[in-house]
Amino acid sequence: MDNTFIEQMVKQENKSKNILIKIGLIVLAIVLSIAGLFILKTFFPVVFVVICFGTWFLIRRIDKEYEYIYTDGNLDIDCIYHRSMRKRMVSLDCKLFQIIARADEPQYQAKFNAKYDKVLNAGSGAVNSKTFIGIAKKDEKTLKLIFEPDERILESMKKYIPRTLVWKKPISDSLKDVR
Repeated sequence: MDNTFIEQMVKQENKSKNILIKIGLIVLAIVLSIAGLFILKTFFPVVFVVICFGTWFLIRRIDKEYEYIYTDGNLDIDCIYHRSMRKRMVSLDCKLFQIIARADEPQYQAKFNAKYDKVLNAGSGAVNSKTFIGIAKKDEKTLKLIFEPDERILESMKKYIPRTLVWKKPISDSLKDVR
């Protein structure tokens, strides 16, 4: 087997919901600071620093990017918060997947809508034509993974797990290769 290493970044869409959460956190910090000024006059500097640090930390955790790393049949997904802090979400051998298909495939909707032990959403946030759902069994628990792999990762996965991955290369892209 040849060595395959593919990285892909997927940025979570900056929705208006995220902006409202940031504004709400700032307003909450201001209200708590004012309340702390009147209630805890002697400890106000400490309370103010804790409130500011907590608000800064929470706002930074709202901005997310996901990095998919595919290496010889292993899929690692990391969450990167505010382009500075990385956390490993999952690491799977692709042979653990029972199925991987587009989220909008009608014949798999009953399977995708079933109840799972753990659901990881590592996509941009909107379900579109690039969104795939993978069902895997790891450590006696079932996992539903929502992600948006690009064509390079899908092609490599198709070689490794041809029966599990339900995906065909788009015809228009195939014609570009012929020319």
